[in-house]
Amino acid sequence: MSKPFNVKGKGRHYKSPVTGNNLPSVTNILDCYPKQRALVPWAANMQKELDVEAAWTVYQSRKEFRDADHFRQVLDDFIGKQRKHKAELAKAGDLGTKVHKAIDCTIRASMGLPAEEPPTLEGPALWAYMSWEDWWRQTDIQPRAVEKFVFSDKWGYAGTTDLIADVRLSEALYKRLKPEFRDNLRTMLHLGEVAPMVIDVKTGKGVYPDMLLQLAAYLEAAIEIGELKEKVDPWGMILRLPKNEKDPEFEVRFLRPEHRRQKLETFLAVKKVWEDMHNVNQ
Repeated sequence: MSKPFNVKGKGRHYKSPVTGNNLPSVTNILDCYPKQRALVPWAANMQKELDVEAAWTVYQSRKEFRDADHFRQVLDDFIGKQRKHKAELAKAGDLGTKVHKAIDCTIRASMGLPAEEPPTLEGPALWAYMSWEDWWRQTDIQPRAVEKFVFSDKWGYAGTTDLIADVRLSEALYKRLKPEFRDNLRTMLHLGEVAPMVIDVKTGKGVYPDMLLQLAAYLEAAIEIGELKEKVDPWGMILRLPKNEKDPEFEVRFLRPEHRRQKLETFLAVKKVWEDMHNVNQ
């Protein structure tokens, strides 16, 4: 498996095993994609909380201030360059890493593959992992590959997908879909039919558009390198795991074969933006 590395000024890359070219990672490319609308007000609220806490701490730390400007200066020095939303994002990233590591160890053990000692989980990370265990028990699934490196020399990108597996669509799994995503799924993939799938695991509050673009890119790369070469068109699945007790259940979303091409085209359009931003091919 190719190990990721950073290219100065251009972010995370992988080395193509075939051509030796540097391939930008899928997540690196998708940094150019507009993030979910809720992220901006969320970041603002996080910073507001930090500022209010800082103002209260500074106010209590001194019996008196010369004037309002003096208070403002002391407060500004105290806050410095702190950014609470960045700290929260880093915390969320650490949680996701631990959960993915625990999942990886469990799947490897089920496949009879060597696995490292799983990390100790607690709090939100343990809650997310327990939700994954529910999904694992309720899904008729035969893993093929875990943490699989996939790449596309044709389109110029690479990445690591969480799981490639054969999945039997069951009634229980179908019911886990939100009603707005069920539509004519029953007629397109009959319950009981097995389909090869690329599965990406996410921890968070929702499934966002960039996740489907990422999944389409992984699917295309897996097909290109021969990982999915059977006659049955491969599907994509996003498995979203909750991070707190108020959101107790996992969520699944499918990326169907007939939608993959459109999502891939959008991803490749984002890649062109990424290339322009980093002066690639100029």
